[in-house]
Amino acid sequence: MSAQITLSDKRPPSPDADFAFEIDFVRGEGSASRVFAATHNFIKACERLDAELVRSIDSSIETVMVLEDIEAGSIRTWLRNSLAAVDDEGLKTLDWRPLVGKYLVRAKYAVLRWGDHPEEGRTLTALGKEIQQIAAETDVRHLPAYQPPSPQALIGAVRDFQEVKEHLLPGDRAKYIPRDEPPLEMNITVRINIADLEAMAVRETIELP
Repeated sequence: MSAQITLSDKRPPSPDADFAFEIDFVRGEGSASRVFAATHNFIKACERLDAELVRSIDSSIETVMVLEDIEAGSIRTWLRNSLAAVDDEGLKTLDWRPLVGKYLVRAKYAVLRWGDHPEEGRTLTALGKEIQQIAAETDVRHLPAYQPPSPQALIGAVRDFQEVKEHLLPGDRAKYIPRDEPPLEMNITVRINIADLEAMAVRETIELP
């Protein structure tokens, strides 16, 4: 039996993933390991942030990042959240996984965008409220309110994503690509002073009524 090969100029369908992280790197410059180090840091940053984010929905939910595919050329890594609820009767009657998965994707988008645009003068409180609203839109638990991530969790997430940039050269490009949303290119030239963020968190806590 002979094999048949069919050529096509159509791009193959995307893997069954929630989002991708893409690095379009400068060829022939810098350390070869920088692309993989940045990708590794991005995945770890997402895992830590997701662990905090699901607490806004339900403390019984556990999330694990699963690798779906890697595309060559520019390095595009497709990832998916594998979600499970531990002994929670309220969640067993709901088709909650797609909703929570979408929440995690949108919340990461919000954190990345916030960290790349400090000139907008937005506060950690505003970022927390934005994520809280995203959680409420999932309506997984049919509750009137969800808890926003703590300022410390948001500072940790911003710091983690900043560390991704440290591996990249000025000519490199990095993108967060949600499956069903427009891609978000990270501004790798922006650096945020974490000490300033910590001071902001203290100031906002003091100003709370």
